[in-house]
Formats: sequence, structure tokens, C-alpha cells
Amino acid sequence: MHKDRLDPATPDMPVLQFVGGGPKPEQATLTVVDAQQDGEKRSLNIRIVDLQGSLLHQRQWS
Repeated sequence: MHKDRLDPATPDMPVLQFVGGGPKPEQATLTVVDAQQDGEKRSLNIRIVDLQGSLLHQRQWS
């Protein structure tokens, strides 16, 4: 069964990977990407939420 997850970076795959949910409504997810810049200050917030808006996974960088 396909399931949402957040795969951490590893030596073999040095990339953090967000994986969304499956095609059925009870598995479906929304990936939200918020990027902001204010002068030299930059931030990135990526989160996966279910269809009810509950937070499942999140990573923030600034």
C-alpha cells in the first residue's frame, strides 16, 4: 500500500524526500511549500497534511 512518508537523507541518497499519500481519499495528502525572502533572510517550510488539515510531516529551513 502506498503511504505518505518522509525519507531522510542517507549516504547512498543524500536528498531528503517527501512522499505524498495514495489515490484514495483516506490516503490522500497535500504537500504545501512555503518559501519566503525578506532582504537577506530566507526561509523554506515544506509540510504534508491530510485532507482534514492534520500535519503529517514537516521540515523547515532558514
